[in-house]
Formats: sequence, C-alpha cells, structure tokens
Amino acid sequence: MWKSENKSYNTQFIRLKTENNSKADETVVRFLQEAINDFDYQYDAFKMFSNNEAVPMIYSLTTETVEYPLAINSLPISSVGTSIPLGFKTGEAGKFTIEVAEFNFDAGTEVKLVDTELDKEIILEEGTEYSFSFDGADNRTRFYLFYSSQGSGVEDELPNNDNIEYSSNVWSNGNNVYITVSSLNLLNANVQIFDITGRTIIDQYLSGAYNIINVSGASGTYIVKLRTKDGKTRTDKVNIQK
Repeated sequence: MWKSENKSYNTQFIRLKTENNSKADETVVRFLQEAINDFDYQYDAFKMFSNNEAVPMIYSLTTETVEYPLAINSLPISSVGTSIPLGFKTGEAGKFTIEVAEFNFDAGTEVKLVDTELDKEIILEEGTEYSFSFDGADNRTRFYLFYSSQGSGVEDELPNNDNIEYSSNVWSNGNNVYITVSSLNLLNANVQIFDITGRTIIDQYLSGAYNIINVSGASGTYIVKLRTKDGKTRTDKVNIQK
C-alpha cells in the first residue's frame, strides 16, 4: 500500500483505514497540481479486491467518464466543492470502523466524511475514527469525502470584509440565500452553491448589490462561493431549512 515518506512535501492527502476484528484495508486520496479528475496511470492505482469475503475493503471512485474503483486516487487541487465517492465492500455484516491513518493538508482545509445513510458529517483529522454498522455487499453511494479549502494556492482568495473594495455578506433564512455586496468589484460576481457532497445546486451571476437566491427543496449545510471576474474567490457556509 502507498505510504508517505515525508509530510513536508507539497502533497495534500488523506489515508483511510477500515477494520473489523483483525482484518483491515486502506485507501489514499491525494491532491496534486498536475493530477486530473479521470483515471491516470501515472498518479492513480486500481483497487485490487480480496477473495476473502470477511475482509472489509474501502476505496474511492473516479467521477469522470467511467467509474473506476481506486486504491490511490490523485485529484487536481481545488479550493472548494470537491466531493469524492467512497466505496465500501465486505461479504459479512457487522460493526466496522473508518480511521484516518494519515492526514496532511494545508492550514484552513476542512475534510469531512459524509455518511448519507445516517445523514452524518464527521470532520476528519489524523486519528479520527468513525464506527458504523454495515449489512454487507458493495455500496458505492453511502460514503463521501468532502474537501473544502479557503486557499489552496490555485485560486486567489478575496481580502476580508475589512477591505471595502471586496466587502460582502452572505446569510440564509428558510430556503433563501441572501448576498449583499458593497463594491463594484463584486456586482457581477459568479455565485455557486454546493451541497455537502460537492454537487452544484446553483450557478449564476449576481444581479446587483442585494440578491435573494431561492434554493427550493434544499435542507442542511451548503457552501456559497463567490468568484470575481479577475478570479478572486470567497466561500461561506450557510444552513438552509425547508
């Protein structure tokens, strides 16, 4: 299995380990400047499944073109909204754990494990363990990794709201998202709203200084991303209720 030799180099990654009694398996998701979303022989590795049905197996999935199960999944660095499906496979029902065996990300980066069956979000760091029950089989839709960063080095982050040239406010009430801007630099900014799995719910442009965006049918935590014409970005979290 892939193992980091040094955490000081410019690779952001997480290594997940699953275990049940004495049987264990691992997978790695990492973010590289030169990686692509689809499978790449240079940076990715296919998942090799055990013939022993008692072994719990964890892996990630490509999200472009063809769905490949991967032991090592290398993705391009993204500042927000990157959602990585995780597969979990075992032939036996029981109690299992997913543990963060290694964790190396830039400051300000948040990585969550999303359990869609139980509607849970777990913020991950090195040593985090999540326990759950599993009925067996191969499930590719229950777990997701959600990766969001306030500054990855790819996109230029907007100055804080103390800078009047880029001042904005984002909040929610019910299923509406409100965005006000106090600068010409933001009047025609692009706004994207993502759910916790990274799916884009809204992608449009602001229409003035005061904006109300209805997110019908939405409920839960969402990420709002503003992008100016010159590529500067800001992200905020809101809680939307039906």
